[in-house]
Amino acid sequence: MPSKDKGGEPRRTGESTPRTGEKAVLSVRMPMELAIFIQEEARARALAAGVSEKELPEPGERALNLTRMVNTILDAFRTYFNLPVVLVERLEADRKALKLSRLEYFQHVVYMRSEAVMKNGPGFDKSGAPGAKSGAGRT
Repeated sequence: MPSKDKGGEPRRTGESTPRTGEKAVLSVRMPMELAIFIQEEARARALAAGVSEKELPEPGERALNLTRMVNTILDAFRTYFNLPVVLVERLEADRKALKLSRLEYFQHVVYMRSEAVMKNGPGFDKSGAPGAKSGAGRT
């Protein structure tokens, strides 16, 4: 039976342990390029969620919720981007058979996708794309 999140909804991801709500406070140093990347991702996510440009803080004025963005990125990495458990199990078996770390496995998957894009062109498997085949190039 899938575990349940705080709202009582069943989890359908590869998450192996339920969230407790407990928080750890960490201080992490990172290169400025990563800090800027996280800020840009948080800004893009806010805009995609419907926050108007006027409502967003100017850089340096006040921070976007960078903690939430870092947590989102790390949780996606941890849970295989919230894929259903059955897919996570299949991918984990593949990763272990290849004897790769999770990071190496994601690099491998992205590399394989880049090979398919090189062969077939960008967006080749998007529905309605010229020459799109069902499942073509999916890794």
